[in-house]
Parts: sequence; C-alpha cells; structure tokens
Amino acid sequence: YDPVRVEILDEALAALSDEETLLKVRVLARLATALYLSPFDSLSRRDALSRASVELARRLGDGPTLAYALHARHLAVWGPHNVDERVALSAEVVELAQQAGDVALEITGHAWQMANLFEIGDMQGADREIDAHEALARRSGYPHFIAHALMFRATQAMLRGEFTDSEALAARSLALGEQVGDVNVRISHHVQMTVLRALQGRPEETAAYFEPAGREHPPELARIVNSGFVCLAGDRTGIKAAVPLLRRARDRT
Repeated sequence: YDPVRVEILDEALAALSDEETLLKVRVLARLATALYLSPFDSLSRRDALSRASVELARRLGDGPTLAYALHARHLAVWGPHNVDERVALSAEVVELAQQAGDVALEITGHAWQMANLFEIGDMQGADREIDAHEALARRSGYPHFIAHALMFRATQAMLRGEFTDSEALAARSLALGEQVGDVNVRISHHVQMTVLRALQGRPEETAAYFEPAGREHPPELARIVNSGFVCLAGDRTGIKAAVPLLRRARDRT
C-alpha cells in the first residue's frame, strides 16, 4: 500500500471530474487496485471505483480499455464472496485480450482463471488454464511469465502428491524469477515450499521459508504469510517457532 500513489490518483480523478474518457477509466481502475492492501477497510470504495471503471469502459466501447478495467476489478474486489463474478471477469479478460492481440494480458487472464478454478475445486478446468498459460508464456518468451508457468506446474504436481517434481519445478521457477527480479515469484516460492513441507509432514522446516517472508516482504504480506505459517505448523513446536515471526511482522507496521 502506497498512500502517496493513492493521493496522486485521487487528485487525478478529481481533475478529470465529469469527463467520460478512456483515461478516466484507467485512473478509476488503477485507484481501485492501489487501495487493495490499504490498512483501512476499503472494499466498498474499491467495489465502487472498479464498477464505475467497467461501466464507463463499456459505454465508451474500447475493447483494450475494457479488458484493463475488468482485470483491475478482478483484483480490486477479490474475496471469498464473489468467485462466480471473478470466473466471468477472467473469461472476458481472456476473450478481449485475444481480440486485441494483447498476449501479456491474455496470459494474466489465464492465471486469474486458474486461481478461480482451483478455488472452486475444478481441477480439470484449472489444468486447462495452466496449459494455456504456459503455451502463451513460452510463445511470448517473456522470462517472468515462464517463471510463473513453472510455479503453476509446481502447484499442480504438489496437488497430485508428486512432491519431488513439485520441489524441482519450484526451484526452477525461483531461479528464473530471481534472474529477472520478479518479487512475486520469490513470495510465491516461500508460500509453496511452506505448504509442501507441511504436506510432507515436515512442519518444523517451514520457518526456513517464512523467516525471509517476514524480513523481505512488505508488512501487509508478512502478516498474511506468517499467520498462514501458524495454520500450517500443526504442532506445539511449529507454533512456538511462528510466534517470533508474527511479532517481528507486527513491529514493522
């Protein structure tokens, strides 16, 4: 969360006033996502901003801008209450990105949809999205998208109980992500390895992955992942190791 960014976007939105322009669509959308990690309850505002962005984009009839607005809304309102809407949003993002020839956005749309389908237990659907994502990632040649594809394959292998393959894929993803400076890959690697160790019955080792998360990542994310560690620790020893991490994350805020 960056309050300076939010302030600038608020000023931009005020300056645009009652205009109905493609720029206003993007400012509304960007402000909605900038508020996502706000320390204050911002869901109602994120919902209103992203909804206004999508409605304006539809009125203006510009496909790429609508795809941008839909993509932003997917993140801005992400929660356990709206998976059906998110499935529809992701499908439309992919369709519009294909029409516009925006490969990067199409890849991202498949990633969103994969997460949505995992969430509702549609494993076959999620597998199809992973296949589509990886095919586009490799066709594009963008290293960070390929790193994400390897990360998704690691998750896939983990869910099948193929733990050795999962760890190898996760390591390849991290190595490529580090080469291109993709912090999202590093964050995801910490989470993946923690879950993998828990599934392997090795919860005491999860601290090795959450310690960097508490030290390196923004406080908002550190609190989330360290709280997750407590859930995965599974026994008195693991929980005892988690408490200092939670305190350090708290003290950084």
